[in-house]
Amino acid sequence: MSERQIMRSVHQWLLIHLSFWILLLFIVVVQVMSAVDGTTVKKSPQNKRFFRFG
Repeated sequence: MSERQIMRSVHQWLLIHLSFWILLLFIVVVQVMSAVDGTTVKKSPQNKRFFRFG
């Protein structure tokens, strides 16, 4: 393994891991957002109904 090959493999490894963590973070954020939406809807169903019919 030459130094250039090592650098390339490290770079690929970093890219794969970085994209994986970004994807994971995105999924977590979406889950949290939907959970927050769910709690606000549960807390105030009258408001939602009012907006729907109003």
